Amino acid sequence: EQQAPPGTTAARCLLPPLFALQKFFLYETKARFYLAGCNKKENRFRLLKIERFTEALTLVEDPAEYTKGDILKLFEGIQLTTEAYALLGFIPLLAGYYMLLATKRKRVGLIGGHAIYTVQDVQYFYVPSNGSQKPAAESRYMDLLRIIDLGNNFFFSYTYNLTRTLQYNFRHCCHQPHTSYPGPAPQRTVSPSGDGPPPSRAQPHRLPPQYEEMFTWNHHLLQPLLQDKISPVWLLPIIHGDFVQRAVQVHSHAIFISVVARRSRHFAGTRFLKRGICDSGHVANDVEIEQIAQDSSLGMSSTHAFTSYVQHRGSIPLFWSQDVSTYNPKPPISIYRFDPFYTATIKHFQDLFRRYGDTLIALNLIKIHEKKPREVTLQEPFADAVAFVNSLLPPELSITYTHWDFNHELKSGRSNYLEDLYRFALRTIQRTSFFHSGHELYRNILQSASGAVSAVGQLTETLGREQRGVLRTNCIDSLDRTNAAQFFVGKCALGFQLYAMGHLQNPMADLSPDLFGALVALYEQVGNSIALQYGGSQLANTLTTYTKSTMMSLSRDLLETVRRYYRNSFTDFEKQNCINVLLGVYVPRNERVPLWNLPTDYYLHNVLTENVKLPLICNTNWWTSALDEFNYRPDPPAVTSAPTPFTPPSAYTEYYQPYTLTGIHELAEAQALPGPCVELTAAVATRTRRSSNSSSSSSSSCCRRSHQL
Repeated sequence: EQQAPPGTTAARCLLPPLFALQKFFLYETKARFYLAGCNKKENRFRLLKIERFTEALTLVEDPAEYTKGDILKLFEGIQLTTEAYALLGFIPLLAGYYMLLATKRKRVGLIGGHAIYTVQDVQYFYVPSNGSQKPAAESRYMDLLRIIDLGNNFFFSYTYNLTRTLQYNFRHCCHQPHTSYPGPAPQRTVSPSGDGPPPSRAQPHRLPPQYEEMFTWNHHLLQPLLQDKISPVWLLPIIHGDFVQRAVQVHSHAIFISVVARRSRHFAGTRFLKRGICDSGHVANDVEIEQIAQDSSLGMSSTHAFTSYVQHRGSIPLFWSQDVSTYNPKPPISIYRFDPFYTATIKHFQDLFRRYGDTLIALNLIKIHEKKPREVTLQEPFADAVAFVNSLLPPELSITYTHWDFNHELKSGRSNYLEDLYRFALRTIQRTSFFHSGHELYRNILQSASGAVSAVGQLTETLGREQRGVLRTNCIDSLDRTNAAQFFVGKCALGFQLYAMGHLQNPMADLSPDLFGALVALYEQVGNSIALQYGGSQLANTLTTYTKSTMMSLSRDLLETVRRYYRNSFTDFEKQNCINVLLGVYVPRNERVPLWNLPTDYYLHNVLTENVKLPLICNTNWWTSALDEFNYRPDPPAVTSAPTPFTPPSAYTEYYQPYTLTGIHELAEAQALPGPCVELTAAVATRTRRSSNSSSSSSSSCCRRSHQL
């Protein structure tokens, strides 16, 4: 593996070690589709051939690498069908496969200089050309797929692993690209009716281990590429949720604040149709929220400090549902199944240990003061479930369970009711900590030693810190109240993040009005996106509702409540069917019952294990393997010299050109150019490309790495 020279470790930690294809050209003949993918500079091309005369999808990758001239000569006389920016994958329907290409994109932010894009438009291309007539139900499945707009709230990056947290990328991506935790293989499952996926693709193939499969929403679409062993350069995972970023000034320092929402593809669906938990331990509306702060003025410098804080939200991990057969805006809640061994609940907390570490804190915000008991039905069973799980765990790993009736506190009339939530947030962050990539500042160490800032605990002169735990928050929908609570925790975490970066004198200091307003806007936008995806409308209660209600905010909240009720009643069933097809929960086949004729999709999401003689998970040390995976560190590769001019460039060197030398007078010209650092670097490097072998040692000492702009 190509190694980075000294001083670029921080930047290299942030990207998958893959050569990135960033533009695609689709050529069409009667016999084949030809998809030519190229890098950013359009000087390296790869070719994928897609056979069209067979019903089964056949993909053939050309091992050769082409130049732009080679491609133009090769396809001379063949019409270019379309240009695209991402290959999302292939989806099977009744009459064959469709290829999905993202033909429009928009850059929405940067993480360490790595561009983050949102998909704006997707086109479907029918692969077979044998002229056979499509079944009548084919058009209905296509209409289903178009219910979810793939051009809205789907995100990707060519050079940054968006499916993982910033902490994971720093901890793992410096190591061998295909090294993963050598844990046990996942248990194979089959549906109770034996009606599983097609035999040719019976078991899903795994993505390269650097990607988190639960957040890869085109995982099902990438299965043909994985089965045919197409090289990883064609794999581009996309996440569903939201990515928002704001640039703010903190004491004249430009800071990028980003909030990333990653929605799980497991047990995914709509509000009233997906509640609680499934047999595999996945909960409904499972969303990972990551808050990232970075100093934009440092560009790609090796001393660039990144900080992040991760939270989790998801439905109450019990088997519960709501009856939507009657038109009731608040259907009654019932627990339809009780497991005395809490197997699914244990699997859920096991997954949280695996992803976040050994400190789990559960914050339950459901109502317990109700005239007609509804939400309170779940309060005691949830507390009992956590108590049972804690009885199995060692004392040091016990889950901290806290119940706080958000609505009751809001209506209590106390002016300082939010102070209780802030104190809870402070204790939580002190226990879980947060991620920081840089050295602890000497000023912070002195303050910690003297006790001047007691909130940060005892600091030592070490390189960075990591988050070892997570706050799991839920209300009944895990939308409105949960978003408000996560905002207040995020506000508290931001103080610690800016303090670690050296921009605040005290982590508990009040945020400036501009910074506070930017954070409110970020969480409201993320909350609205998640509410639209799960509940069918924007937040019914915004942060303004929970702080200072106005007539305008109350009118807006009422309108969103009505809109949510309408969509839950009349459009959620079709949307749920769309999600099931898109994610491969249901694979259309001619011999199967059509999806819309199934009385329920319960048995699509809840599967039975083939070996029923396995011991109960509660009788095992189930937390051990999960924490071993969280703590796993692959051995770093042997240190080698910096790449020579003959070393094939990686995605990093192609995208940022760190070995290009630039004169001082050219730097002065470049500073007058607009745009972010990464575009500035590319512009300068394009005009002033020089070979490092021809540069003198005196010039190289004063004009190193144009990307430090």
